[in-house]
Amino acid sequence: MTEVVAILAPLMADGRELAVADVEGILSPEIAWHDGLADHAGIAQWLAGYNGLMRVLGNPRQVGTEWLIGDDFAVGTWTLVGMHSGPFMLIPATNRPLEVPVISIWRVRAGRVWHLRTVTDATRTVARIAGGRLADRRDWRRGRLDGRLAADGATVAHKR
Repeated sequence: MTEVVAILAPLMADGRELAVADVEGILSPEIAWHDGLADHAGIAQWLAGYNGLMRVLGNPRQVGTEWLIGDDFAVGTWTLVGMHSGPFMLIPATNRPLEVPVISIWRVRAGRVWHLRTVTDATRTVARIAGGRLADRRDWRRGRLDGRLAADGATVAHKR
């Protein structure tokens, strides 16, 4: 696993778009990649999703990278720092600076990545792109007739 991370991580770190030749010896041809709501299968779809994100973020740089590596898996965390230079979730490019935190879980078989799950905070990303503010914890308190706790742990008083 260490060899796979040593090869693929630097390729991804500089924010450039990748080609099949860059990843064909590292990624399984049948790679499955899950990023949020999208599921991709195969190297061509992985490249389309990855390169699309690089275009949206104006070829971002990767900062604060940390890895936890096991025999058949690796978990990486980092932040992509770039500019919103392409459409994202139906929002046209704003050219605003953007930071996207990423958690990525890689599973390896026979020396190649065969499964990849990527998690980002799409809500925060959209809020930053749109220039709005995120709801703070007080906005999560919603009246509940059953008296359960709100998402932030506060007891909700329901007005009648």
